[in-house]
This record gives sequence, structure tokens and C-alpha cells, in this order.
Amino acid sequence: IDQCFEYEDREYIYKLCPFDKTVQKSKSNHQETTIGYWKSWSDDNQKKYSEMKFDNGLSCWNGPQRSTKVIVNCGIENKLVAVSEPNRCEVKKNRCINHSYKNMTRRFVL
Repeated sequence: IDQCFEYEDREYIYKLCPFDKTVQKSKSNHQETTIGYWKSWSDDNQKKYSEMKFDNGLSCWNGPQRSTKVIVNCGIENKLVAVSEPNRCEVKKNRCINHSYKNMTRRFVL
């Protein structure tokens, strides 16, 4: 996929570039922070192609390096649908990607 997807909340614009990186951009000062670089699909065989892992983002002040887990679901359009931060500096994104292959349509929520 040679396309990036964005999700906007009150404070930030989150950008996901599948198989490349994830970025968080402040709405107040427009500063961009890399929150992860593509690492792999999930290690869990039950979730193998439904979770993408991005690691080695910018280190948090007095904390770990940022990382992102992307949850992939099937659907009809390419879209980043939600973002949460369940733990400090660990971002979780839900994204929909429409991918046609041999007349089959799959939607992925990252």
C-alpha cells in the first residue's frame, strides 16, 4: 500500500503509513513525533495478519520508546477509524483498508 491515512482528535493528527511508519502531529505547534517504524505482523498466529507492529519511535521523556499496534479489520473503504493510548507512549490504531484481489474485497482496520 503506497498511501498514508490520518485520524484527527482534539489535540493531535495521527498518520499511519502502512509498512513504513506512524506519526503524531500536534495541532497546537504542528510538531511531528514518530511513534513507530514498521516492524512486523503480530507474533501471535491467531492474529498474524490482523495486527501490525510499529516499534522504535521517539523515546518518551523519562520513558520508553514509542510504539504502535495497528488492528486490521475487513471492510469496504480505506480509513483510519480510531486511535487510543492504552499505556504511556503505546498507541493503538484501528484502520480500514479496502484491498481487492481476485474479485475479493477485504477491509482492514489499522
